[in-house]
Amino acid sequence: MCAITLACSIGSLLKVFSQEHEKLLRNEAERSRISLELFYETKACLDATLRASSQGLVGLDSNGLVVFANDVALGLLDYRIGTIKGRSFYRTCHHTDMDGQARPVDLWHGYKGNPNNTIERVNKDCFWRANGTWVSVSYQVAPQWRNGRAQGVIIAFTALA
Repeated sequence: MCAITLACSIGSLLKVFSQEHEKLLRNEAERSRISLELFYETKACLDATLRASSQGLVGLDSNGLVVFANDVALGLLDYRIGTIKGRSFYRTCHHTDMDGQARPVDLWHGYKGNPNNTIERVNKDCFWRANGTWVSVSYQVAPQWRNGRAQGVIIAFTALA
Protein backbone atom coordinates (compact mmCIF):
# COMPACT_ATOMS: atom_id res chain seq x y z
CA MET A 1 0.00 0.00 0.00
CA CYS A 2 2.85 2.38 0.81
CA ALA A 3 4.40 1.75 -2.60
CA ILE A 4 1.13 2.67 -4.35
CA THR A 5 0.77 5.86 -2.29
CA LEU A 6 4.40 6.76 -2.97
CA ALA A 7 3.98 6.10 -6.71
CA CYS A 8 0.84 8.28 -6.81
CA SER A 9 2.63 11.06 -4.93
CA ILE A 10 5.60 10.93 -7.29
CA GLY A 11 3.21 10.96 -10.26
CA SER A 12 1.46 14.05 -8.88
CA LEU A 13 4.77 15.82 -8.26
CA LEU A 14 5.99 15.01 -11.76
CA LYS A 15 2.77 16.40 -13.22
CA VAL A 16 3.18 19.66 -11.21
CA PHE A 17 6.87 19.94 -12.20
CA SER A 18 5.96 19.23 -15.82
CA GLN A 19 3.28 21.94 -15.81
CA GLU A 20 5.69 24.46 -14.21
CA HIS A 21 8.39 23.55 -16.69
CA GLU A 22 5.96 23.97 -19.59
CA LYS A 23 4.87 27.35 -18.22
CA LEU A 24 8.51 28.49 -17.94
CA LEU A 25 9.23 27.33 -21.49
CA ARG A 26 6.17 29.14 -22.85
CA ASN A 27 7.21 32.35 -21.05
CA GLU A 28 10.76 32.07 -22.39
CA ALA A 29 9.49 31.39 -25.91
CA GLU A 30 7.31 34.51 -25.74
CA ARG A 31 10.24 36.65 -24.56
CA SER A 32 12.36 35.25 -27.38
CA ARG A 33 9.61 35.98 -29.93
CA ILE A 34 9.34 39.58 -28.70
CA SER A 35 13.14 40.03 -28.79
CA LEU A 36 13.34 38.63 -32.31
CA GLU A 37 10.50 40.86 -33.46
CA LEU A 38 12.25 43.90 -31.98
CA PHE A 39 15.51 42.87 -33.67
CA TYR A 40 13.85 42.66 -37.11
CA GLU A 41 12.03 45.98 -36.61
CA THR A 42 15.31 47.68 -35.62
CA LYS A 43 17.15 46.11 -38.56
CA ALA A 44 14.47 47.28 -40.99
CA CYS A 45 14.68 50.80 -39.58
CA LEU A 46 18.49 50.85 -39.86
CA ASP A 47 18.37 49.47 -43.41
CA ALA A 48 15.87 52.19 -44.40
CA THR A 49 18.12 54.85 -42.83
CA LEU A 50 21.13 53.63 -44.81
CA ARG A 51 19.10 53.66 -48.06
CA ALA A 52 17.58 57.09 -47.39
CA SER A 53 20.79 58.93 -46.57
CA SER A 54 22.21 61.26 -49.20
CA GLN A 55 25.65 60.86 -47.61
CA GLY A 56 28.03 57.97 -47.98
CA LEU A 57 27.93 55.95 -44.76
CA VAL A 58 30.59 53.40 -43.82
CA GLY A 59 30.77 51.49 -40.55
CA LEU A 60 34.11 50.23 -39.27
CA ASP A 61 34.76 47.80 -36.45
CA SER A 62 37.36 48.40 -33.74
CA ASN A 63 40.10 47.17 -36.08
CA GLY A 64 39.18 49.62 -38.84
CA LEU A 65 37.60 46.94 -41.02
CA VAL A 66 34.51 47.78 -43.08
CA VAL A 67 31.38 46.27 -41.57
CA PHE A 68 28.83 47.98 -43.80
CA ALA A 69 28.58 50.66 -46.49
CA ASN A 70 25.46 52.18 -47.97
CA ASP A 71 24.81 52.47 -51.72
CA VAL A 72 25.94 56.12 -51.81
CA ALA A 73 29.33 55.22 -50.32
CA LEU A 74 29.72 52.25 -52.64
CA GLY A 75 28.87 54.42 -55.66
CA LEU A 76 31.25 57.25 -54.72
CA LEU A 77 34.08 54.82 -53.97
CA ASP A 78 33.33 52.55 -56.94
CA TYR A 79 33.12 49.39 -54.82
CA ARG A 80 30.62 46.59 -54.34
CA ILE A 81 29.93 45.53 -50.76
CA GLY A 82 31.49 42.13 -51.38
CA THR A 83 34.79 43.70 -52.39
CA ILE A 84 35.13 46.20 -49.53
CA LYS A 85 33.45 44.49 -46.57
CA GLY A 86 36.03 43.07 -44.17
CA ARG A 87 38.86 45.16 -45.61
CA SER A 88 40.75 47.93 -43.87
CA PHE A 89 39.14 51.26 -44.81
CA TYR A 90 42.44 53.01 -44.22
CA ARG A 91 44.43 50.68 -46.52
CA THR A 92 41.67 50.66 -49.12
CA CYS A 93 40.44 54.27 -49.22
CA HIS A 94 42.47 56.59 -46.98
CA HIS A 95 46.12 55.53 -47.27
CA THR A 96 47.45 58.51 -49.27
CA ASP A 97 46.62 62.21 -49.43
CA MET A 98 45.79 64.17 -52.59
CA ASP A 99 49.46 64.97 -53.16
CA GLY A 100 50.48 61.32 -53.11
CA GLN A 101 51.98 61.41 -49.61
CA ALA A 102 51.39 58.33 -47.46
CA ARG A 103 49.35 58.99 -44.32
CA PRO A 104 50.32 57.56 -40.94
CA VAL A 105 47.41 55.39 -39.85
CA ASP A 106 47.76 56.36 -36.19
CA LEU A 107 46.89 60.01 -36.91
CA TRP A 108 43.42 59.21 -38.24
CA HIS A 109 40.66 58.73 -35.66
CA GLY A 110 38.63 56.77 -38.16
CA TYR A 111 40.93 53.85 -37.54
CA LYS A 112 40.27 53.26 -33.83
CA GLY A 113 37.78 55.98 -32.91
CA ASN A 114 38.34 59.33 -31.33
CA PRO A 115 39.64 58.81 -27.78
CA ASN A 116 37.71 61.88 -26.58
CA ASN A 117 34.40 60.37 -27.70
CA THR A 118 33.74 63.35 -29.97
CA ILE A 119 32.77 63.61 -33.60
CA GLU A 120 35.70 64.49 -35.83
CA ARG A 121 34.83 66.75 -38.77
CA VAL A 122 37.08 67.22 -41.79
CA ASN A 123 36.08 69.81 -44.40
CA LYS A 124 38.34 68.69 -47.23
CA ASP A 125 40.20 65.45 -47.75
CA CYS A 126 40.18 62.58 -50.22
CA PHE A 127 39.17 58.95 -50.30
CA TRP A 128 40.55 56.58 -52.90
CA ARG A 129 38.28 54.74 -55.32
CA ALA A 130 38.61 51.15 -56.48
CA ASN A 131 39.89 52.37 -59.87
CA GLY A 132 42.89 54.17 -58.29
CA THR A 133 41.56 57.72 -58.55
CA TRP A 134 40.59 59.84 -55.57
CA VAL A 135 37.42 61.72 -54.78
CA SER A 136 37.49 64.96 -52.79
CA VAL A 137 35.28 64.61 -49.70
CA SER A 138 34.19 66.21 -46.48
CA TYR A 139 33.43 63.76 -43.72
CA GLN A 140 32.57 63.17 -40.10
CA VAL A 141 33.74 60.27 -37.96
CA ALA A 142 31.50 59.35 -35.03
CA PRO A 143 32.73 56.79 -32.50
CA GLN A 144 30.60 53.87 -31.39
CA TRP A 145 31.01 53.07 -27.71
CA ARG A 146 29.76 50.04 -25.85
CA ASN A 147 30.43 49.33 -22.18
CA GLY A 148 33.01 52.12 -22.02
CA ARG A 149 35.07 50.78 -24.93
CA ALA A 150 35.39 51.98 -28.52
CA GLN A 151 33.70 49.44 -30.75
CA GLY A 152 34.32 51.17 -34.06
CA VAL A 153 33.22 54.26 -35.94
CA ILE A 154 30.69 55.47 -38.46
CA ILE A 155 32.02 57.63 -41.29
CA ALA A 156 29.52 59.95 -43.02
CA PHE A 157 30.92 61.64 -46.12
CA THR A 158 29.94 63.78 -49.08
CA ALA A 159 31.78 64.27 -52.35
CA LEU A 160 32.91 67.84 -52.94
CA ALA A 161 32.47 69.48 -56.33
